[in-house]
Amino acid sequence: MFFLRRFEGFAKQKVLLFWICITILLYNFAGLFNSAIYTHQVLKEYVGIRNVLSGDASGYYVYLPSLFVYGFDSKRFPDSMDVKIGNGFNLLDNGKVATKYPHGTALCISPFFLISKVFDEDDSGFSPLSHLSVRIAGVFYACLGMLFAFLLLAKYAHPFLALLSVGFMFYGTNVYYYTLVCPGYSHIFSFGLITTLFYFLCESSYFLKFRYCLLAIILLSIIIAIRPINAAFLLFLLFFNFESLKTIVATLLSSKGWKKVGLIFLFLVITVLPRVLYNLYLTGTIYSEYYPGEPFQNLNKPRVDIVLLSANNGLFFYTPIFLIILFSMFFYANSNLKKGILLIALFSAIAAVYGAWWIPSLGCGFSHRAFVDFTAVFMLPFVIVLGNWQKSSRYGSILAIALLALLSCYYTQQLLKFWWYCFYGANDYDYNKTFTDLINSLK
Repeated sequence: MFFLRRFEGFAKQKVLLFWICITILLYNFAGLFNSAIYTHQVLKEYVGIRNVLSGDASGYYVYLPSLFVYGFDSKRFPDSMDVKIGNGFNLLDNGKVATKYPHGTALCISPFFLISKVFDEDDSGFSPLSHLSVRIAGVFYACLGMLFAFLLLAKYAHPFLALLSVGFMFYGTNVYYYTLVCPGYSHIFSFGLITTLFYFLCESSYFLKFRYCLLAIILLSIIIAIRPINAAFLLFLLFFNFESLKTIVATLLSSKGWKKVGLIFLFLVITVLPRVLYNLYLTGTIYSEYYPGEPFQNLNKPRVDIVLLSANNGLFFYTPIFLIILFSMFFYANSNLKKGILLIALFSAIAAVYGAWWIPSLGCGFSHRAFVDFTAVFMLPFVIVLGNWQKSSRYGSILAIALLALLSCYYTQQLLKFWWYCFYGANDYDYNKTFTDLINSLK
């Protein structure tokens, strides 16, 4: 496999442990697919808020039934399907299907949707098997992200520490929630692809070959198609290992002309062309806003406090392991100032940008979902710090941080026992309700 040469320098026992960790990881991936199927069986009778395609998720997904079942004709849809499934899209009287969401998530789900169509007797596009295809797609991209996260982290620390960190990342953050509870949202798909791209960007030698440059362009294109706002945040990753960026540019400049034109064409076909065609279909114009009437109204004073601390999806409140991760970035900056500051800047940029939006909490969800996409990136300094402590035999420090991370995972998992979809407190800082529900869940 392509990544094996990266581990040629390992001692034999470390290689063996590496493969044991890979086996454990794959075994847990199988468990996640089983959990997705079980959750599907439990919830398949629900319609509305408890459905995997409810609300925003249906807005991302509707491109698929529109294209493959109804020919983008709203009059052919089941009656009032947009209302029944939570108003994530609108079936207009003029025969158009209107959605404000980008097309990239539907692109990621499409192979699973098309496979489900082969076996599905219900041709509505909203059948139980269609919902299951979304759940399976979410788990697939989560597993893709965790696999590449492990492969990356294992380069900087003992394989066991890398595996442990992947476990903390999954169970201690909202990656868990957007894998198994709300996989229809865009975040878990971004997580899988951003982590994969980051793995390759951290090793510049890959991009001496054109095929890896092609892979990077494809990943970059789909990531932007999923959430266009992430294009700004991806700049931080491109400069994280500047050698990779220089190598990509050098390889592309030395490539044949048709290859360069082909890459530009491919990028446009994935990111721009589908949206232009949809805009022409819906409004007759080339450009339209993704989220009309939903402005960045807090630009003068971004509500970073709500993003990080509030009872309404505050990142640190629901997933306190991010506090440990943030502190590890500062530790990392002591040994690698440029890269440490770059990651801190990325974290701060995400908090500031979403804090400036008209609804900083991003509405219904669990913890602040904007950070899901880059969770594996933020785990890197955490693992590097553990790896440095291992080399200096600071096992007490490793144990202390591991216990704190484990407690954070336990806290987050307890919150998930009673959490379903939305925060129902009296205001953004109504901690009382959440703690009351947490205490009740422990009884």
